[in-house]
Amino acid sequence: MVIQHAPIETQEKYLPLLEKSVKSGDSQGNHLALLEDRIQMRNGKPQTYGSQITRDQESGKQIVYEIIDPEYVNQRRKSVGLGSIEDYVQRWDIDWTVEQKER
Repeated sequence: MVIQHAPIETQEKYLPLLEKSVKSGDSQGNHLALLEDRIQMRNGKPQTYGSQITRDQESGKQIVYEIIDPEYVNQRRKSVGLGSIEDYVQRWDIDWTVEQKER
């Protein structure tokens, strides 16, 4: 939890260690997904797993921060132990309308 909310430099420093820990089974994939998304967002890049919520500048409403290939996000989320994006965004009263596909 400390690393999840640490400065970006700390997050980037510990990301490889968390990756190794997940591969060895000592940490959960969902923790890695959250950290990866936070780092991507803080670097101005689209996120992978859709875990980061932001506020729309114009409407003031909460929205899902930009996602890489959003039509495949549920497939990626499932691979790391996260539930569907549709269920996740309900916490913020966000409607998810991107049709999901599988590769």
